[in-house]
Amino acid sequence: MVKFLKEKGFKIIYLHKGKKSTKPYDVIAEKNGKTYFLDVKASSQVKNLLKNFKNPRADVVGFAIVVETGEVYLATYEKAKA
Repeated sequence: MVKFLKEKGFKIIYLHKGKKSTKPYDVIAEKNGKTYFLDVKASSQVKNLLKNFKNPRADVVGFAIVVETGEVYLATYEKAKA
């Protein structure tokens, strides 16, 4: 993951290592003046997300995140070549 991000021009600010993180992110990276908080998922955790990408009608898939205050955040993933 870190190698991939660096190859794509990201600067790694924070990287969680070791036991499961209590933070809502595993990596903080910066690129082009934007800061990215990344929650890394693997294996079965992304199975349904990847299945949605295989749907030819789905250009973007994502998550609606609702916090206790009622605020809603939309996190999306767009198809792109790596």
